[in-house]
Amino acid sequence: MTTIAPNLADRPAPAPSLELLERNLRALGARSPRAARAIAQTQPAPDIAFAIASDGGLIADHAGRALASRRRPLDEAARFAESVDLHEHAGVLVLGFGLGHHVRALAERARTSACIIVYEPDLALLRAVFERIDAAQWLAEHTVVLITEHDNAGALSQTLRGLEAPLSIGVAIAEHPASKPRLTDTAQQFLETFTGVFASMRTHVITTLMQTDVTVRNELMNAEHAIRRPGIADLEGIAAGRPAIVVSAGPSLRRNIHLLKTPGLRDRCVIIAVQTVLKQLLAEGIRPHFVTAIDYHEISKRFYEGLTPSAVEGVTLIAEARANPAIIDAYPGDIRVPADEFLDMLFDTKPESRGKLQPGATVAHLAYYFARHLGADPVILVGQDLAFTDGQYYPKGAAIHEVWAPELNAFNTLEMMEWQRIVRMRGTLRRATDHLGRPVFTDEQMGAYLTQFERDFLPDTERGLTIIDATEGGVRKAHTHAMTLAEAIERHAGPAHPLLPAIPGAPPIEDARCIDEARERLRAVALDVRRIARLSRETTELMRKIERDPRDVGRVNRLIEQINETRDQVHAIQPAWPLVLRLNQLGALKRFKADRLLELEPTLDQFERLARQTQRDIQNLKWTAEYADLLAELIDIAEAAFDGKPKRTRDVPPPELDIDSRTEARPRTRTGALILAPADEQIVAGIPALRRTVDRLLRCEHIDELVILAEAPERARAILADHADRITIEPWKPTGGPHARRIRTARAWADTCWRAGLGGATVFDEALDAPALAPVMQRHDLQGALILRADWVCIDPALCDELVERFAEHPEANPIVFTQAPPGLAGCVIARSLVEELASGVRDGHRHATLGAVLGYHPARALMDPIARTGCLQIDPDIRNTLHRFIPDTPTARAAIESILAQLPPGADASALCDAMRAHARTHWPEAPRELILELTTDRILRGPRLRARFNTDTLPQRTPIELRRAKALIAEFAERSPGGLLTLAGVGDPLCHPAWRDIVAIAREHDIGAIHLRTDLARDEDVEAVLNSALDVVSVDVSANSESVYAERTDGGNFAPLLDRMQRLVESSKGERDPAWIVPRITRCDATYPEIEHFFDAWTAITGWAVIDQRADTDSPDRIEPLGKPRIVVERDARRRLCILADGSAIADERDIAPHAPIPCPDIATAWREIIAQRRAVIERASWDDASLWTGW
Repeated sequence: MTTIAPNLADRPAPAPSLELLERNLRALGARSPRAARAIAQTQPAPDIAFAIASDGGLIADHAGRALASRRRPLDEAARFAESVDLHEHAGVLVLGFGLGHHVRALAERARTSACIIVYEPDLALLRAVFERIDAAQWLAEHTVVLITEHDNAGALSQTLRGLEAPLSIGVAIAEHPASKPRLTDTAQQFLETFTGVFASMRTHVITTLMQTDVTVRNELMNAEHAIRRPGIADLEGIAAGRPAIVVSAGPSLRRNIHLLKTPGLRDRCVIIAVQTVLKQLLAEGIRPHFVTAIDYHEISKRFYEGLTPSAVEGVTLIAEARANPAIIDAYPGDIRVPADEFLDMLFDTKPESRGKLQPGATVAHLAYYFARHLGADPVILVGQDLAFTDGQYYPKGAAIHEVWAPELNAFNTLEMMEWQRIVRMRGTLRRATDHLGRPVFTDEQMGAYLTQFERDFLPDTERGLTIIDATEGGVRKAHTHAMTLAEAIERHAGPAHPLLPAIPGAPPIEDARCIDEARERLRAVALDVRRIARLSRETTELMRKIERDPRDVGRVNRLIEQINETRDQVHAIQPAWPLVLRLNQLGALKRFKADRLLELEPTLDQFERLARQTQRDIQNLKWTAEYADLLAELIDIAEAAFDGKPKRTRDVPPPELDIDSRTEARPRTRTGALILAPADEQIVAGIPALRRTVDRLLRCEHIDELVILAEAPERARAILADHADRITIEPWKPTGGPHARRIRTARAWADTCWRAGLGGATVFDEALDAPALAPVMQRHDLQGALILRADWVCIDPALCDELVERFAEHPEANPIVFTQAPPGLAGCVIARSLVEELASGVRDGHRHATLGAVLGYHPARALMDPIARTGCLQIDPDIRNTLHRFIPDTPTARAAIESILAQLPPGADASALCDAMRAHARTHWPEAPRELILELTTDRILRGPRLRARFNTDTLPQRTPIELRRAKALIAEFAERSPGGLLTLAGVGDPLCHPAWRDIVAIAREHDIGAIHLRTDLARDEDVEAVLNSALDVVSVDVSANSESVYAERTDGGNFAPLLDRMQRLVESSKGERDPAWIVPRITRCDATYPEIEHFFDAWTAITGWAVIDQRADTDSPDRIEPLGKPRIVVERDARRRLCILADGSAIADERDIAPHAPIPCPDIATAWREIIAQRRAVIERASWDDASLWTGW
């Protein structure tokens, strides 16, 4: 070891000491064991010259550079420490350890108010330094961690575990100047690794803090399951040395799900599925051994909708107690509940008695931990993309697609719903590279999940365990072996491998004594928790006395003595006190922030410090009391649940931590019902629709006032004369204008959907005239209003009451409360502030001043889907999935409603109405189609491979264009048979290539056609003005791409720039004075367009208000990306309403069958419809939902 030249130092360097090294590494190893081991296994750098500076600090030269100031290294270190802002940051990332002086100075300045993370990759340098400096004391006394690897996210995550709270406050990055040249090669890479890990930690902390009250609520609501259901202790090691497959819900699952049906696989390999894919697996004939549940929200019970005990026989649910109780209650099979720290504390039980698992961030983590609990090895991951492979959030056939089914229509596809699910959380998205080297989105949450997986995988691989990533999609995962599922099965679970041992079932435990003891324990703890609340409020009053006169030292000391006595009493109340602390984690974080700020103010005098401490403690006591109240309430509900009483399964706002406890209680929320009654009165089974609607609505118990806004108020008063004392009737002049006409068109093709009309328009927009409603709400002092129309004759009073109650819980957080019920069964409750905002938007001509814009997706305000938030009232899936319109505004709907109302008692609820409507539909097929798709010609200017994706053929047929008189006859008959029906001009050719297309549109406009839609390539400049002047309602343009190159490839040489010019003219002109048509750009999702979809969808949605991502029709394409199809209930609905007639006058059942071998003669619409219905009805009765004759065009 060399030394520094004598002129650079006052004294020679100390000799290296192995004893000193060992002492330092013991202290370092307490928080950084990985770094300590690596340093111990490294030889010291031989080329460092050490000496002692004049101020007593160690100095050194390394490769010709000084590792610290050669003159006064300790002064330099002090200046470095002072340069870091510890008030704003509770974490400091120091790049470079050097000689450690600056790290020590920073640690001693921070004391316990911050944690310090040091990145230093030079192990030989660290060894040489730790042999010469005594760092043991300051490493032990302060929170200092050392990282030596620049790209090991798993190791970094492990090292930082336990530091989440301070790091979440903020992290300052401090470069050590003397170390900067040494770290040039790796510092940036380390920062990228740290940024990813930090983001995942921050996400975890935020989620934990925001979900603490929800977690405790769920744990308590599941207390009876924890008592009545077995744990997992008896399963430990049962599958030792046998493989396990963890099946997750990534989009790639669809590609290899069939391999899970391999004969004998279930006998040789444990299959553990996340709850998201259970129904999908069962539908494929795959029965996993276990399914895992952990989700907080009650919406996740959808994964078990429609399941029966026989369907899940042999499939055991492994549910953490923190899962929403609605999930566990919904599962019809065997259930096991592992140990839970909160419940173990509550019931004074040992975790070992139930079997303990590491808490999982997701159901996939839980499944992995459970596989290891079973002793399984290797663990094979399937569907664990951790990225949005192919632009999908879920695989084809996922349970969520059934939830989305009531929103699907010709302008809203599953491809769109999947894409919106991804980009709704745009602020957290990250770009990554998938396993094929393609760009792919992931997000902060998935990044956090990946970090946790890699942190878990690392120690398992170090113990010799194996993780096989057989996902074949998504991002790569460190510490795994990539392998196809087929290869993994052949290697580890083939026919030559041994069978699994018998896996015991998990029947419920009915032990009356145990249940009685648990209930008694709950009652006792609730009493103790209420005592803590009382003592906290009493102590608050003592603290306020100190606050009023802090300088009366004697009195203050006596009060502090009383406070300390009470504190000791509270701390002795076990287990109530730690249970309250568990619930009050957000308050604890705020207390931590206040404490560290006090610690950073050493110059405060005793009275200033006392005043700050008193303010802190008063606030903390307030939080403690309020959270104790909440905990006692939850325990009471949990105890009652043993008798089958309702559990709390949804969010209720926790105590507001920053509001003074002396603030007055919030005034009661007044909510009325506002009914719009147009002049065109509907009669339903001989009774005015308004009368039927009001009769049902008056059964509501929570509506403060019922106001009817009537175009014909005198007529309304006559109809409701006997209700005059219970209602208010006011005149209404509809706002009308372009905005109202756009809403009507937007809802035309979504008439059975609660949401997802053009622009996201909802059924509630049909009942919203914001400029008229806002002043009514002001006059009647209504903070909220249930809105509906006079012809909503099937409105469910119970659902309406629940909506009103939900709104009253937290109007500020939920300015709109709604359900996913079919149109006409429930209104929505909307806050006055939102009505006023929308009214202003309508007056200013804003196209997005709709509830559809509030509840739907828009690139400028991409937010979580409201159906997963508390503003959405969860309903019975049988109600949600009834794809019918319960509003008698068409002859077909009126006939169906009159029929079911005649069968049911006057007070029939939504469930009975939906059951009756579905039964009616099975025996009564519509006498006329609701939608007519009319091909005018087979001619088109642009061709190319996009047409195969649309029509499933490379060869387009040639047919004589339809004659004008023939088109006129068909349209006239359609309008007569289906008043208000929907006409689409589309087909093999471009309608604009028909010489008389404008005349045909004019004919349709003269008849009772509800809306006219034309689909075109817009391939000619001269067509733009003609389209604008044609009085079309919707113009779909097959833009097909988002770049010149892809457009040229998809259209065989088409020119993209002129199309964009035409689109701009079309869009700009449609914003003028004329009746505005909806301009809807479209693109078909396939391998070629996949990279284009992001910018296409967001740009056009922002410009025109709506854009469509179509699915491919060519199901036999070699493309990696496959069409997502349609859920069964959507297939059936569309089969009952769509008729496609070709230019030659024939009809087709399969709308891809553009060159039919056996076309259906179409002398008239009635004949064609009877033939089509006969074909489709026979198919549906056979339950052949994938039959070609049910393919209906989108």
